[in-house]
Amino acid sequence: MNEGKSVKAPALHRLLHSILPRHIANPLFLRLGAAKGYEAADPATRTRLLEKYYSQDIAETEKLTGLDLSGWLKPS
Repeated sequence: MNEGKSVKAPALHRLLHSILPRHIANPLFLRLGAAKGYEAADPATRTRLLEKYYSQDIAETEKLTGLDLSGWLKPS
């Protein structure tokens, strides 16, 4: 970890995810990301990005996995 308290090393990130329960790891990494000063994406921007760049990939992933990923396309 660095002074900004963000996990920079991918190997360390994977290690922490592998040893921490998901209900602890996810909020922890969200908080660490917030500590870097990142703001949440504007909902309109997020929707535009999903439609323009990611919707086809998500649909293809649904076909390949047989999973319902429609939640990925919903505004947060």
